[in-house]
Amino acid sequence: MNRTELEATICESTKVNKDVVADVVQSLIDTISDTLRSGNDVKLTGFATIKVKDCASRVGKNPKTGEAIDIPERRKVTIKAGKRLESYING
Repeated sequence: MNRTELEATICESTKVNKDVVADVVQSLIDTISDTLRSGNDVKLTGFATIKVKDCASRVGKNPKTGEAIDIPERRKVTIKAGKRLESYING
């Protein structure tokens, strides 16, 4: 499901105008992104926890040439499913 399909599904189930739903979805994405960027976690109880993990710099290898390359430190987003979501998916 892509964003357009998600918005259409929400419109159908809530009977809310498409433009309003699109604004709400964008606001949700912006809020989650801003929260993660500031270093805080997003916990949606029963659904998922979204966190930012700091990855240290390391030495990697170019798969074509075998040459050693430096991989800089970075921040990585991790998502862990909540118990309710996992049990729903697993039946």
